[in-house]
Amino acid sequence: KAIARERLSMDVLDWDVEGVKEMGVSFKTGTKAGRDFTIDGLLKQGFQAVFTATGGWDSRLARGDVNQGEMVFPGAYLLIDLLRSKSEKNINITSGKNVVIVGGGIRVPDAVNILKENGSENITIISRKHKTDASFDSAAIDELSKASATIIYNTGVTKVIGEEGQLKTIEYIELDTGVKHVIDTDTLIIASGRFPELVFIPVRNDEQDGEEDLIENNVPLVWEGIELQKKPDANRELGLLSNQDVISEYSSAVAAINGGRKAAAAIHNAMYGIQFQESSKFITEKTLLQDVSLLNNVDITPRNILTLRKAQKMSSEKFSTGFSAEEARAEADRCLRCGLICYEKS
Repeated sequence: KAIARERLSMDVLDWDVEGVKEMGVSFKTGTKAGRDFTIDGLLKQGFQAVFTATGGWDSRLARGDVNQGEMVFPGAYLLIDLLRSKSEKNINITSGKNVVIVGGGIRVPDAVNILKENGSENITIISRKHKTDASFDSAAIDELSKASATIIYNTGVTKVIGEEGQLKTIEYIELDTGVKHVIDTDTLIIASGRFPELVFIPVRNDEQDGEEDLIENNVPLVWEGIELQKKPDANRELGLLSNQDVISEYSSAVAAINGGRKAAAAIHNAMYGIQFQESSKFITEKTLLQDVSLLNNVDITPRNILTLRKAQKMSSEKFSTGFSAEEARAEADRCLRCGLICYEKS
């Protein structure tokens, strides 16, 4: 629904989907996280990892799915749904005793008041900003202090941990020092336009042997959700809601491709126990690559926009005039800044 049919025909989309199916991928449409399936339920079925990429507010508008709150993984809600629940009674937010708010800005005091009315006791705000740069003015800080809310500055959430269908704790990192801490959490409020993209995996001790052991011995399923990899040269980008996170809709197909590659790498690492954020595994501008004798910067050239027809003629004529042969070659040669390293062997 989000892409006009004149820009992406169903034939092209069907062809692309069929190619993915031929790789052995199964599709289940018309299902909703938290209603038709749960993260812990999928892991109990034997899936080794679950990746969440649920889209943002724009996607919910396109689906006509904004009249209820969403909970993609246990205990997690968007701040906008919490704020709307105050006046829209059909939006039910079940907040627990220990609540963590990630981000939030000037609407955090309103959120804290709603949570207090709902019976929450311990409320912690995780802010990526330093205290001197925070969005809270003195009045907001006083209001939060009166509500016994705690603000932890210069930190980011790196992991969520739960048991069965309950969120239990979150892990956060000090952005300057890299020191990590864990805090009891049963409700996570996320101040962004979409749920973060996370990889969920089961956590087992050395005595557990696969899904069969969990079922036969009635062992509670413990799971964790891990953020995608970030660039190795910027510790301040670690944690959710950083500048490297996608917190609104993808701006272009290239950004979506990059997000997919990050997700695939994160899933692979999580399933096979490979350390996350290991800088030696990343390719950067200073990385030495085998069989590459020279890397040249590719000139950035502007995108060649197709000439569009006037709106009143769209019903009888094609959406665009198309590229000439010369324009098509120039567009094909243009660097899309996709993150791949293009080179020729000498």
